[in-house]
Amino acid sequence: MLEIDSAELQKLGNQAIAEGDDEHALMYFEKAYSKEQGFALNIKLAELYTQHEQNELANDLVHEYVAEYGSSTIEAQRIFINACLNANAFIDARQFIYMNHLDSGFLEQVTESENHFRDTQQAAVLENKKSFYHLSDAPMGQQSQIVRRAKHLPRPEFLFCAKYILIDPFAHQLSRVSVLEELMKFGVSEEIEMMSLIGQRERVVPNQIPYLTQQSKFKAVMNLLANSPLANDPTQFEILKQQVNLCLMLMMPNLDQAISDVKVWTEQTLLMFGMEFSTADTESGAQKEWRDALNQALMTL
Repeated sequence: MLEIDSAELQKLGNQAIAEGDDEHALMYFEKAYSKEQGFALNIKLAELYTQHEQNELANDLVHEYVAEYGSSTIEAQRIFINACLNANAFIDARQFIYMNHLDSGFLEQVTESENHFRDTQQAAVLENKKSFYHLSDAPMGQQSQIVRRAKHLPRPEFLFCAKYILIDPFAHQLSRVSVLEELMKFGVSEEIEMMSLIGQRERVVPNQIPYLTQQSKFKAVMNLLANSPLANDPTQFEILKQQVNLCLMLMMPNLDQAISDVKVWTEQTLLMFGMEFSTADTESGAQKEWRDALNQALMTL
């Protein structure tokens, strides 16, 4: 028996839609997508999931092509935002709108959905808010899941909890930086207090902070590594980059204060990871203070 390919399954799906047989249409398009993923098919399947009120499936599906939806037509962008809102993923919707510089009318739609959710799901909002606010009480392995769940909170509740996490003395710095990044992604423009890796409180404006990969010190460190013999082993080099990326992330948004000498910082980081080579350079002053704090943060992960 010949196996039906994706194109034929899509034809059958479209035929089922024309005949008003939505159930079989969904089945055909699901099978087609399992055989051959693509943006156009993603849009079609997301629409069908939405029509069948399979909101979580639609939301998960559109997130497979976030960049493509962002650069596509306004109709496709509306499908993405509706998928988020139907699944109560309000912060995801706001981040998508901000990152893609979309019309303010979309924000009004998000606010309306948030208000409706708050009015009709008070218990769910309260439970989610409480869990997010007390993020530092949860084991580190569970905190990323709590943050993801918190993105289903309306903006005011999410921001209220985030402000506390950024100064919570019991929160790990990775948690603080992760929450800060979420605020950056939906363009929070107000000044907020945050505790740095070395325990100092400072005022930050999330939408004015360059993302980690846009930071000049990040680029300088990664460029230094890319031009070293370490890059000759692609597999090991990828692991190394991930480790260095974590170190740099923990020092956000203070890379310029934490790293005064890129070469020395990179060498000392490699030594910290157990790599053997000879260097006469050592860290001192502020860079040494940040190094000590970094070591402590890594030990408590």
